[in-house]
Formats: sequence, C-alpha cells, structure tokens
Amino acid sequence: MVIVTLIENIALLVTLSVLYQLILKKIERGELLNQILAGFLFGGMGVAVMMTPFRFAPGIIFDTRSIILSVAGLFGGPVVAAVGAVSCSAYRIWLGGSGAGVGIMVIATSALLGTAFHYLRRKDERYMHAGWLVVFGLLVHLVMLALMLTLPGGIGPQVLRHLALPVLLAYPLATVIVCRIFLGQQKQMAAEMAVLESESRYRMLTETSQTGIYIHQDEIIVYANNRFAELHGYTLQELLGTNYFDLFDPMERARTREIKSKRLKREAAPRVHETKRIRKDGSTLWCLTEAVRIDYQGKPAIMGNVVDITERKMAEEQRDGLVLKLQEALVIVETLSAISQSVNKSLNLDQVLYDALDKIMDLFKAHSANIRLLDNQTQELVNVAQRGLSPEDTEKIPKRQTLGKGAAGLSGRSGEVVVIEDILNDPRAENIDQFLSVVDCRSLVALPLFAKDKLVGTISFRHQAPRKYNVKKIDLFKSIGHQVGTAIENANLFSQIRRNTEVLAALNSVSDTISQTLDIERLTGVVLDKVVEVLRCDAGTIRLLDETGQALEIVAHKGFSLEQAKKMNINRKYGEGLAWRCLDSGQVVFTEFNPEDSYQQEIKSFGMQIGARCAVHFPIEHKDIKLGIMTVYSFSPREFQREELDLCTSIGHQIGIAIENARLYQRAQNNIKALRDAQEEREKIIMKLQKALADVKTLSGLLPICSHCKKIRDDKGYWTQIEAYIHQYSGTQFSHGICPECAKKYYPEYKLYDD
Repeated sequence: MVIVTLIENIALLVTLSVLYQLILKKIERGELLNQILAGFLFGGMGVAVMMTPFRFAPGIIFDTRSIILSVAGLFGGPVVAAVGAVSCSAYRIWLGGSGAGVGIMVIATSALLGTAFHYLRRKDERYMHAGWLVVFGLLVHLVMLALMLTLPGGIGPQVLRHLALPVLLAYPLATVIVCRIFLGQQKQMAAEMAVLESESRYRMLTETSQTGIYIHQDEIIVYANNRFAELHGYTLQELLGTNYFDLFDPMERARTREIKSKRLKREAAPRVHETKRIRKDGSTLWCLTEAVRIDYQGKPAIMGNVVDITERKMAEEQRDGLVLKLQEALVIVETLSAISQSVNKSLNLDQVLYDALDKIMDLFKAHSANIRLLDNQTQELVNVAQRGLSPEDTEKIPKRQTLGKGAAGLSGRSGEVVVIEDILNDPRAENIDQFLSVVDCRSLVALPLFAKDKLVGTISFRHQAPRKYNVKKIDLFKSIGHQVGTAIENANLFSQIRRNTEVLAALNSVSDTISQTLDIERLTGVVLDKVVEVLRCDAGTIRLLDETGQALEIVAHKGFSLEQAKKMNINRKYGEGLAWRCLDSGQVVFTEFNPEDSYQQEIKSFGMQIGARCAVHFPIEHKDIKLGIMTVYSFSPREFQREELDLCTSIGHQIGIAIENARLYQRAQNNIKALRDAQEEREKIIMKLQKALADVKTLSGLLPICSHCKKIRDDKGYWTQIEAYIHQYSGTQFSHGICPECAKKYYPEYKLYDD
C-alpha cells in the first residue's frame, strides 16, 4: 500500500512537472519576477502533492515534495527554491501535526541541496549526467530519512523500518526521471529558442538586408522582403500574389522563364544572371539575380535574391557610350585625317576636287559623287567635278543650280547637311533631286563646303540602296564639308595667285606689245595669242569695223587658217551673227553652240562650223566708240570665271586704246605724207614761178604786139592774147572790166560811171 501510494504521488509529480514545463514555456526566463513566479509554480506543485500524501501516522505524512523542491533548486536556482520552499512550508504549517517541524526541515534541506547542485552544474555540466542525478537523488532522500530520526515520540526508527527501503528505491529514481524531464524540456526549449532566435535573426537579416529576397511558386510571388518591394517601387502588400515575371522587361520574360523552367527541372541553368526589370513608375531596374530551386510548403519553388546594379549598368552604359564615342571620334579623326591628307597634298584645284571625290567614294562606298562650286556673281552652284557617272549621266546633271533649288542648292542656302535616306519614303525627294531616279539611286547626301563660314560650294554623293545616317554621321559630314571647303579655298587662292600672275604677265605682254608697235595687224595678233592662252581656249578672232561701220573685217585669227575663215564667211555685215549682239550691247556675251538651235543654223554660226562648244565675245571700245570684237572659242564645255571675263574686258579696252592710237598714228602718217606731197608741189610751183619770172624779165625788152587787137607774137611766131601770154610766163591772173572813157565811147547809152 505504501509503495502504491508513493508511486501515485510520483506519477502526480511527473504530470505536474510536464505541466510546469508547458507553463514555463510561456514565461520569459532570467528576470527576478519570472523567477519568483516559477518559485510559486514549484510551490504549487509541492502543495498539490502534499494534498495526496501517504499518511504514516496522525500528523506524519509522506509525499514527493522533497523531489519537487530539490529539482526547483537544481533547475531554478536559489530564488526559485526559496519561494517554492516558503510556499510549501506555509502549507505544511497549515496542515500541522507532530511531523510538521520535520516536514519543514525536509523542505529546507531539499531546496538547499538542489541549490548547491545548481551551482555545481553551472561550473560543470557533467553534474547533469544520469549517474550524478542518481547521487543527487540519493543524497536528498538520505538526508530526508536521517531527519526522520528527529520525529517526536521516538517514532523515527519505526518510520525508517517501514519507509526507508521504498523511499530509497522510488524517490531517487523519481528524482532522476523528473530531472530528465526537466533536462529534456530545457534542451527542447533551448533548441526552440535557438530556432526562434535563428528565425528572428534571419527575418531581421532579410528585412534589413539591402538585397531583395523573394520566393515565387508557379510564377506567383509568395514571399518577398521589404527591400525587394522597395527596389520595384511597390509596397509589400501590392507585390505579394502578383506574377513574378510581370516585373521584367517584356524583352526579358521569355529568357528568364526559360531559365526558371530549366531550374525547376534541375537542368543546367545559370545560377547568377543579370535581368532587366520595370519599376512601378515605368523606369528601368537592372538587377543581378541569384536563384535556386527549393521546396516551399511541399511544392517546388524558386528562391532568389536580387541586387540593384542599375547604377553599375548605367556606368557601364556610360562607359560603353564613352568607348563608342571614342571609337566614333577615332573614326572621325581617321576619316578627317584621310581626307585632309588627300585634299591637302596639292594646291591644284582640279586635283583637290577629284581627290576629295575619290576619298568620299572610298570612305562611304558611294555609287557616285559630284562637286559644285559657288559662282559669287550669279549666286549659282556650278558643277565642276564628278565621279562614278557615265558621260551620258553626266550630261543629265544640271550644269548650274540656283541656291535653294535641288538638294545641293538647299544645302548651300541653309548651310546644313541635306539627307534623303530613301527616295521612296521621303516626300522631298521628287522636288529636291529628280536626278536620283535617273541614275537609279535610292539615297542622297548633300553637304555644304565652307571655308571660314564662307560658302564655297557643295558636295553630293549617292547610294543605290537606302541608307541610315545618325547625328554623329551628319556631324562628320559637316566636318568634312569644312575641311574640303578649306582645301578648295586654299586651292582657289593658289589658283587665283597663279592666275593673277598669268594675268599680270599677259597684261605686261600686251602692254609691251602695245608700247612697241603701232602696227594693227601685229598688235592684234599678239594680243589674241595671249588671250587664247590665258583663257585656256582653242581658237579666237579679232574683227574690226570697216570705214563704213557696217561690216566686221577679220584682222587676226588663231586656231584656224584665214582661208578656212573666209570660206566660213567670217566677214559679216551689220546685224549678222552673234557677235553683233556683243557690239551693240557693249557687254560680254557668252554663247553655247547647239546644233539644234534654228538661229545658229540660219546664220551658219562660225563656232558651230568649227566644232566649238562655247565662245565668249568681248567688245573692243575706246571712249564709247565701238571699234570691233574679240572672240575666243572652246572645243569642250566650260565655265568662264568673272575674273577671266574682266581680264578680257580690260584687254579689250587696252586693244581699243592701242587700235585708236594706231589709227591716229596712221592718220598722222597720212597727214605727214600729204604735207610732204604739198611741199613738193609748192616747190614745183616756186620753180615754175621762178622760171616765169625769168621769162618775164626776158620780155621786159621789145615785144611784138598788134596795134589793133593787142595780141603778142611769141618766139614761135604764134599770136597770143596778151593776158594768156603774161599768164603763161608769170602766172598772173587777169580780171576784165571797162574804163570810164571806153564806157562813154562804146556804151554811151549806159551810165556806168558818174560824171
């Protein structure tokens, strides 16, 4: 009966111990208040077991309070043991009886021994092994049995005889069991605490992490930390439950879904990769994503973390942009250097023009290209050089183009690059440059040529396929335009200097000729040779007005024979031919010969007959007096520069002065000859008079004269009137009248004289 009662008490103790552990889980450990509360729990357990004791005798009870209080001291420490001991002692005092004092001592010694082992355990955990727990249980209950000897009335030995063996068999074992329960509960609580702390640390780590962490299952986001939501511009509530791949750039979704699919199938897939995502506000988010396959709530899922690398990507893009810009700059520098070397190796204008075209054709793989230079007088763009075109196509290019018309004209007027990427899709193409379709080209670039902000001309090049040109390319075209324009301007300046030298030489030669001769034929011949040479023409004539001013007569020619000129009716009457237009207007006249021109056919144009393509007529004048014209012919198409025309106009005036001087000289010579002839005639008359005077002196002697008719007989016996005789020998002229006496005598009826 004793053993059964003790076993029931021990079973109650074990039950209460488990219940205590469940309650203790809810209480935070370590603080004094919590320790006091735990002490009261142990005290309550002690009271509970004392309420169902084994009653040995009135006032003498046995229960398992010694186990409870020793365990309280062992696991709770002095505060817990003291509070539990006080609680149990109070209840034992309340129960009373002869064994109350011994019961209180058992309570106190059990608590003290438990506390002692508590400190031993803190020093060395070995004291919690099973062997030491048995020793601990035996020691507590040996002390308890020893205290039984202090029971009043000498009942102690009797108690020992009946209870010592059951107590020593059951109580240490129960102590070990309860301790093991407490140890197991402590270890479980420690493990749970560790897990909780680990989870807390992990949650704190994930929530405070600068790395976005997520889990998506079946493409739905089932977990995400605040950083992940923040990176994408959403709140956590907005993000959870949404499709993970909606966060990606549409161009990225197929690739990232493929990676996800491979990862779920445990196939080879990149663990770390860069992804381009879209924030809530539509801005771009670049992330470095690392993901793995996990099981989440019993189903496969993907867990990953993302790091914002937008700044790095922007830096890389900026770096790549700088590298690209550097490469583009190097291309530009190399291109400009190549063009510079090409166009600046010579100061010959033609070579500069064609070198520039060759380099443009090579660098941009163009189908064809041409250069137009600006005529400053007419403000027209004149086609001067081309590459890639057949002679037939070259003829189709307008020789002159007004600023503002056509692609070249528009580029020249605006000073900007004109680009037609595709004539089929550009509405400007039809109005800007119809020549594109003529040469079977689809795209065109026309760029202005500048030298120190001064428009020099334009360069155009074409492609047979559509072409795209970015801003950098257009800026390159502008730079090329300035470079080629500067080279052309330098060549123009050099050509102008050389031309001026040639002009000065020609003018000096003409001046020398004019100063050295007054022979019109020699003068006009030398001048014509110089003009044809300076203008780089093939033939020429000088024709002067005849004395009537109604016909032009040839006085000098070059490039054909006089017989050929005469056969071709070079001496034209007034109003016949193109030359008269020049003479009438007093202006330089440029003529292009066209076999289909009806007027040129009608007048049998001389230039057309000799095969010339064009001619320039210069008036020869002096002080507004028209003297004639000078004409030069070119057998190939060409443009005459204003400086060249001005030169020939100047030479025309010089020739006019020289011709007028020659004519004045000729008149002076004629007058001198007339004076000489008159002098000779005068001298002859003087000789005759002298001879007549001599004859008169000879007649001053006796002269035979008729007494009636007054005739004189000469030496030869002829009778001559006295007047004729005297006139013959003296040159005296006679006039006839009547004297007053004869008048009265022979004409009395007339009163010829007053009385």
